[in-house]
Amino acid sequence: FKLINNDKAKLKLNVTTDNATFELNDNSKVEALIEGNNLQVDLLQRANAKVEGDLIKLEIVADNNSVFNGRHLSSEEVIVECDLNSKAYVNSVGQLSLSSKGNSEVFIYNFPAITITAFEGTSKLHKKELKKKK
Repeated sequence: FKLINNDKAKLKLNVTTDNATFELNDNSKVEALIEGNNLQVDLLQRANAKVEGDLIKLEIVADNNSVFNGRHLSSEEVIVECDLNSKAYVNSVGQLSLSSKGNSEVFIYNFPAITITAFEGTSKLHKKELKKKK
């Protein structure tokens, strides 16, 4: 499954697939519930993605003021690359590989083993707890 979302497009999706790719540009937004093995997300130019579900592997590239909200997207392996004031909220239950540059922020949920490949500029790394629903 491959999604390309441009301009100010807004989408809501339910996806069941082995492999998925989301490419979001130019203020586009997507809300998705996904069940699958692998998801690759590329966010550029103020794009916003909110994704929930379960995966084996998640790869995120967030650039230029984009936001990836995956607090409720559980994944065994997560690879994150953030640049230019982007934000990523990730829920890794296994391994997390992190590259953060510029004024980017990464928020971690769960207790992954973390490998930092780059940490430059005024990047921030936050450890958060999932709030239980009442």
